Formats: sequence, structure tokens, C-alpha cells
Amino acid sequence: MGPTGRRLAERLRAVRQQRGLTLAQLESSLAQLGRPIQLSTLSKIEKGQRLVNVDDLMALSLALDVPPNLLLLPANAAVEQVQLTQGRSMSGSEAWRYATDTSQVANVEFDRENKKKQFEANLEVLKELARHGHLDTLNVNLDRVVNELLGPERTRAVPSDGDSTMETD
Repeated sequence: MGPTGRRLAERLRAVRQQRGLTLAQLESSLAQLGRPIQLSTLSKIEKGQRLVNVDDLMALSLALDVPPNLLLLPANAAVEQVQLTQGRSMSGSEAWRYATDTSQVANVEFDRENKKKQFEANLEVLKELARHGHLDTLNVNLDRVVNELLGPERTRAVPSDGDSTMETD
């Protein structure tokens, strides 16, 4: 098992416990999602004795109500180095920026309802990052969300004599 698999095992246990869930409750939630994973298998995953495939990862993140990246990356983006593979590491903030980069996603026009849903999903990610203290990642993602909503002509707060005024880029 590589470094990301070991981290996932640790993060899975930590997030499950933060949510106050037992392995049996997690097993039940996964079954309701249509991706049953036995309690004994969940225990092996948390102990780093079983690999997780991408379908399991998605189901686990849905059952725990967290983005998959919160299971794959450190809870604190301020860590100095994150080992992603045996041969590649980067700083925690770089890893979070890499994992949340949307620059290569096809530019698809959404109607108003889809934009609202996208905003709400982004807001949930931002709230989760804030809850876990990922301030560097929160700022990067907040800028991305604001840019998606307002485009390049975005408005930002600029301090002026201790007050905030609004200035357009």
C-alpha cells in the first residue's frame, strides 16, 4: 500500500469518528447507497490492510458527507510535505491546490439552476475546508468560486483606513 492509501485509512477512521459513526453505521449507510462494504472489510480498510478502489472511495465520501479529497489528503493543508506516491511529494497547500484545480475541466455553460446547484456544492466544500482548518485551501477555492460566479470582473473588498470598501478589478 502506498502513502495515499495509508493516509486514506487514517483519514477514514478520523472522519468516521468525528461524525460519531460506528463501523456498523457506516456499513449501513454504504448499503443504502448501493455500495455495500462489510464491517470486517471496513475495519481492514481503516487498519491499512485493504486497498480502496475508486467506487469504494466515492461511496465512503458520500456516506461520510465529505468530498473525496478530504479522505485522500491531510486534514491540515499547512503540513510541510505530503507524500502522494513513492516518487512524488509536495507541500500540503500545493497538494490541495492540485487536487482542487478545475482549470482543465471543459468549459460548459450551465443554466441558472445548474449554476445554483454548483454554487451550493462549492459552498459545502468551502464549509468543510473551514471546519477542518484548511485556510490556505479555503482561500484558493473561495477565489475560484468567486471567479466562477462573477467572472474576471469580480468585486473584492479592499481595506481603506480600517474600513472595507468595494473595488472592482
